Amino acid sequence: MLVNLKSYWYSKPFTFLTIVFVIITANICIWIGSNNLFISVVNFSHFRFSNIVFTCISFLGNGYFAVGLSFLYILNNRTTIVGIQLLLAFIVSGLLAQFLKKIFNLPRPREFFNNTIYESILTNAHGGYTSFPSGHTTTAFACAFILCHIYKGKLVQVGLFIIAVLVGYSRVYLGHHFVEDVLAGAVLGTLSSWLIVKLFVPNNKVKMYSKGKKYKTIM
Repeated sequence: MLVNLKSYWYSKPFTFLTIVFVIITANICIWIGSNNLFISVVNFSHFRFSNIVFTCISFLGNGYFAVGLSFLYILNNRTTIVGIQLLLAFIVSGLLAQFLKKIFNLPRPREFFNNTIYESILTNAHGGYTSFPSGHTTTAFACAFILCHIYKGKLVQVGLFIIAVLVGYSRVYLGHHFVEDVLAGAVLGTLSSWLIVKLFVPNNKVKMYSKGKKYKTIM
């Protein structure tokens, strides 16, 4: 069992880290309590500079960023297929996230902690009942999974995982989501991209076409 886990870590570090992250964080949520964990995060170093930093990090899970990144790859003939995958992963995961938001209809922190000591912190946070799952986290993990399917280097995959987690953390830090929303987004984004890869690139044997010429993929 340990040998298999070690092998999985070397072959698919991003997926391995995502699974470990979700399991450990979910257990912490159960042990401490989701609300208490949220309060611990929003109380940590909530200063103007850190707010700016995490706002910038949060943008990495924004739909505009995902679409822009997709078209950067699409416009390059050698990576067109990658861009299409990124765009499809964003669209599919985003639609699923919006569907689940409508189904669960759970309050965001601003609604949940209304008229409390956290009112000043949550002033700029999104309100409403679209908390679960986190759309930004879903997008971040969806795009990161696609990129990790292309770039096999362990350090690159670890870096992409850290970025995706920081996007999720920023959503809690800025008061937009609870921790379970982020976990659901991580799972949804990863599974959506896995499905896109399986359906869109069977057995990783795909050739890109541009003006009648064939190019080998970098996959």
